[in-house]
Amino acid sequence: MLKRSFSFNGRARKKEYFLSVVIFLVLVYGGSYFIDVITNSITGKNFSEKSSAMEWLEVLILIIAYWFMLSQSTRRCHDIGRSGWWCLLPFYWLVLIRHPSSPEGEDYQSIKRRNAMTDIIDSE
Repeated sequence: MLKRSFSFNGRARKKEYFLSVVIFLVLVYGGSYFIDVITNSITGKNFSEKSSAMEWLEVLILIIAYWFMLSQSTRRCHDIGRSGWWCLLPFYWLVLIRHPSSPEGEDYQSIKRRNAMTDIIDSE
């Protein structure tokens, strides 16, 4: 199901997208907590006093997690017949979780063409 996790091409169904949201939350919050625990056990410092290496590791985990979520959101937008740019809107992930998928045989380009044709027909 998550074969193309970091790819922006293709489609992601509801189930795959929901699982991606869960993985994203575990990566972000679990990774941050794990780094805090390691920092505390190695250095004996408080959680707010991280070494620069641990801060860079946390930034790397965040970059990977956000890239993963951005690619999954883009693929989900393609699945519902929208451009991938829509996923940059705040709280649009709520729409992506709730919106039904487009028919199985259609790809994003054919949905876009069909929508363009209906816009032309409706404007006349």
